[in-house]
Amino acid sequence: MNKEEDAYALANKLDASTERSKLTPYRQALQQFGQQHCFYCHKGLRQEGAATPVDHCIPWSFVKDDKLWNFVLSCPACNSAKSNTLPAESYLADMKRRNLSLLNLDLPLVREDFKSYTYSKLEAMYRSALFNGFQSGWKPRTIAALPAYDFGDGGYASMADGE
Repeated sequence: MNKEEDAYALANKLDASTERSKLTPYRQALQQFGQQHCFYCHKGLRQEGAATPVDHCIPWSFVKDDKLWNFVLSCPACNSAKSNTLPAESYLADMKRRNLSLLNLDLPLVREDFKSYTYSKLEAMYRSALFNGFQSGWKPRTIAALPAYDFGDGGYASMADGE
């Protein structure tokens, strides 16, 4: 190969490394886990019809990776409004609790995606996204008063409880 062909081959490999995965397995795992409400506003999610949106808590445009520990189910309104921004920092505590409980789900996808997961990694990615200019602080205009799901520790502390 000549240098130009090498450059094209390298560019193609880089492009392929940032292709998005199909989200169906992640949606199914989160539904099997019992997430039946939007992670952000707690509105009930429809289980039939159009596919429930799967949202990257830390935007895909920053992480360029699909891992279950960064995914949540959201309603279409929250998914669209949040778009390419970071949620309010208080959602990190909800992610931590959710991920600790999600580890109990005996699925190959969970075992594979959580091999390198630590809460400090999630926090570091959030801080790095902030440092790199990602807008933070997004939260829905209204949050349902009822908890969306119980993480198995006797309750659900969320933004609806105090912010």
